[in-house]
Amino acid sequence: MQAEFVLDTMHHLINASRGAEQQFLLYARQARDDGMRERFTERAAQAREATAALLAHVDQLGGKLPMKAALLHALQNGWVRLRVALLGQSDEAWLKECDRTEAALLRRYRAVMQTSVLPSPVQMTVDRQYHTWQRIHHQMRTMQTSLKAST
Repeated sequence: MQAEFVLDTMHHLINASRGAEQQFLLYARQARDDGMRERFTERAAQAREATAALLAHVDQLGGKLPMKAALLHALQNGWVRLRVALLGQSDEAWLKECDRTEAALLRRYRAVMQTSVLPSPVQMTVDRQYHTWQRIHHQMRTMQTSLKAST
């Protein structure tokens, strides 16, 4: 039961990281400012690295990732596109969506950290990733504040 719980927990974080990667790539394609495009691309790469690290733990634990994740990502990306279309495609709108993506990812990590007993190597990875996402989220909020101040 413990192994199944750990694998399920890992799958939730992997799905969140993959979803974040896809959303950041979407933001990068749509951003007008080159600096923002670069930052979104970097965030997508960081999410991809986080996913790879989590997948390595799943492999070590003998687990497999469920196939339903691809459908969830497609639905999530469609929803993001719709929301941004309604908000407008300004860089400020993309930053707001990025803020939502990061906040959701942080909530997911925080929930895992508060409620889960994970094997030590997995816990260390989750803790490290959480603090990285927290730092990134702060940087993006600073960028959002700067953009608001300049307009």
